[in-house]
Amino acid sequence: MRNFYKLALSVTAVVGLLSCSTNIPMTTALDNDIVYTLEVNDSIPVTFSIENQVPESSFFQYKKAVRATLTPVEEEMVFNEYVVMDQMMKDFLRYRFTGDSGSDPAQINMALKSVAIYSEATENDKATSMNSIFIISGTRLYTAEVQVEVTITHDGQTTRRTIYGKGNVLRESFRKTKGDVGAFSHVLNQANNRVVYFTNQFLKDLGL
Repeated sequence: MRNFYKLALSVTAVVGLLSCSTNIPMTTALDNDIVYTLEVNDSIPVTFSIENQVPESSFFQYKKAVRATLTPVEEEMVFNEYVVMDQMMKDFLRYRFTGDSGSDPAQINMALKSVAIYSEATENDKATSMNSIFIISGTRLYTAEVQVEVTITHDGQTTRRTIYGKGNVLRESFRKTKGDVGAFSHVLNQANNRVVYFTNQFLKDLGL
């Protein structure tokens, strides 16, 4: 039977079932492709704010079999997406807009709407419940998805756009270990960089 592991927002009812947690090491690094290709605007100052609309700050791992309901497993995966996205956007905007004076700054507001991280077995995954006892590795596809809403106000005009960022990577994995945190950290950074990239495209579409 194909196993599917998914990390999603927890609900209060299952919190008591989870007994331990693992912190995912997060990075705020911007992709070189974003930094090196920026079209710098030195004439318009900007202000930036971010609102966290994700109801919980920690995410929990679930196990799902085909046509079965989600059941919580013991490990809680914890990371602070709001803090990381805030820092990445501020770093990006500091590179993108170098003007620090002006009477009509562009206002950029971001709302963090949702975050999901999950991993799925591939056809090469050999880490079944039985052979994981013998520490046989398998290959899993790790994915992160981030959704934000960006609102830009400039020259009396307000425009909104929903932006999605997604990252994924194939990694060797040992079932029921904490070795997955590096893969999740990698795909979260990928997804966050996609959010920054598409926010930059939004700014360019508005002539900023």
